[in-house]
Amino acid sequence: MSDNKLHVFISKLSKQKKIKTTVLAELCGLSRTTLYRYSKGLIQITPKVESALAEALCMTSKERDEFRRLISVTVQDGSLISSRYVLDRLFFGGPTDFSSPARDSAFTFAFHQNDSYLRSTQELIDMFLKHSDKEAFRCEVKVINCIDEKFQSNLQSMLKKLLSASDAVSVEHLLAFPQKDHLKCTETLLAIIPLLGFLNYNVLYSETNSDSGGVKFLNDTVIVETFHSETKQNIRQFFVLSYLSGALPQSTAFSDEYLYRFFMENYNNCRAACKYALIGAKSISGLSEYLLGLEVTAEQCLIKPDICYNKIPVEICRAMIESAPLAAKQTLALNNPESINNFLSAIDIRFQHAYKKGNIDVFSKSGLIAFTKTGVLSDHIEGLPPFDAASRKIILQTLRNNIIDGAGYRLNIIEKEINLVIGAFKDVGLIIEFADTILKGNCENIFIQNKMLADVFFDYAANHVPAYHAMETREAISFLDGLIDSLTKMT
Repeated sequence: MSDNKLHVFISKLSKQKKIKTTVLAELCGLSRTTLYRYSKGLIQITPKVESALAEALCMTSKERDEFRRLISVTVQDGSLISSRYVLDRLFFGGPTDFSSPARDSAFTFAFHQNDSYLRSTQELIDMFLKHSDKEAFRCEVKVINCIDEKFQSNLQSMLKKLLSASDAVSVEHLLAFPQKDHLKCTETLLAIIPLLGFLNYNVLYSETNSDSGGVKFLNDTVIVETFHSETKQNIRQFFVLSYLSGALPQSTAFSDEYLYRFFMENYNNCRAACKYALIGAKSISGLSEYLLGLEVTAEQCLIKPDICYNKIPVEICRAMIESAPLAAKQTLALNNPESINNFLSAIDIRFQHAYKKGNIDVFSKSGLIAFTKTGVLSDHIEGLPPFDAASRKIILQTLRNNIIDGAGYRLNIIEKEINLVIGAFKDVGLIIEFADTILKGNCENIFIQNKMLADVFFDYAANHVPAYHAMETREAISFLDGLIDSLTKMT
């Protein structure tokens, strides 16, 4: 058992270092009973406890790596452990993981219409968009699953090209996010992230443990309806694509509306099992009050290259707005005292709760260095000037002081680049930012409502990142001190 291995590991090191269990517990600020529960895997070892035990037992680098490995396998939910490595691919995999692979252009479907042919993905896309320049054109795409790793990249490529080609294209995707399978939820999210940035892409999901509520007939199927007007006639064309496991994908085209109704009745039966909308909103401005309430009441974790606006004291934001050009203030609707006060009031509320107990941030070393040098955040509000050196120094000092005061806020600084910005509210859901990333469609951010996904990201930030990617706390503080010193010389 993994928990016994962890207990044996700690006991063995304690004997080697000649440290009694009672003394070890005291050195770590724990009771003997709590230490026992940690070592037996009855409760998850936190980064703080991990650091205390490693220091008390004078662990070598090799011993610490083994200690972290054993900690990771004490979690009772094995799917949660596996999901951590899926998120590693998401954040650190690099742009090529999300671009459409070259092999998609050679992906071939058997196409049945009067006769049987072979058609490439691009040829099918051209069929769907053939009349996109005609009056009243629309293309409605219905997708059931189609996220198996064998063909998910092909679906991504097809849908991205369709959604990019015309605002008249809309996609509805039916998926399963099982309540008790963190890994399935995480892999499913990873499969659709490249599509979430498109305004006309929406997801409905079920929480059952079977795909699409157990309906198998249309599993891994795409249904397409195109419509246009020509010479005062309304013309509808229908297509059905089916991804087959271990066989050539199939496709067909027809104009028989009764046959289309047959497929849609089956699709709607699948849809009835998908009771939840995954995407809560594609405009964070429309959710500003709701999200502000979440920042006040819920624990939050954020994975981002650099600091978020909620970590910036309101006085600094006020000075930045005052120094902004008039044109920028007008564009941002910050050109009168009332609007400025409302904006600053929200910033102040966010700041008052930014460093509360339970909040976790993951920033990259390179992102913090870039902010220190330029005063520009990775999601800097367009039109506002950079933070000056004095302001940057205060921001970093505030961050540093909240790490060392022991109030419960945690910061992980990592060496690797972060390719995506995601925030999670515990037990609620996620915010994903698409601005200036390779995943951007035509909206800048979305809000996803799903407790399982929120749990996955919190576990990742609280347990996996500190163990495998982050600097130790003392190293992180020393790094921040260096940044602060560099700004002191500039002011």
